[in-house]
Amino acid sequence: MAETRIEELTTESQWDAAVPILGQLWEEKTPDEIRSWREEEGYRLFGLFDGENLVAVAGVSIQRVLHHVRHAWVHDLVVDEAHKREGHGEALLAHVESWAREHECEYVALALIDGNDAAGQFYREQEMERWGDVIEKSL
Repeated sequence: MAETRIEELTTESQWDAAVPILGQLWEEKTPDEIRSWREEEGYRLFGLFDGENLVAVAGVSIQRVLHHVRHAWVHDLVVDEAHKREGHGEALLAHVESWAREHECEYVALALIDGNDAAGQFYREQEMERWGDVIEKSL
């Protein structure tokens, strides 16, 4: 097994490699829509590499929405389908938690789509707890 590493993805070529992985979660988004997230204020994208291959990504920003305290909001955490159940999701989430502590966050939080039971189980196994519900209205 190759050595793994996690780094922030900042170059065009790194983002090009991340777009297909993000697209596995956001199937309704075009590659150009996904690439546009790079321009969102505060959005940071971390990638987990297995050797030279990008196999998982996590998009994060710092927010003050929940509890009105500083927290790291996980917009996306995606492990490439071919590399699931290899520990990459756990490693990437642990990296996000460490990054959040370094940035004086009190929580790491995210929203799950209703019915995504596998993701809910994964996050519970990572000792995350359900805090509430996201309520929204399309405009």
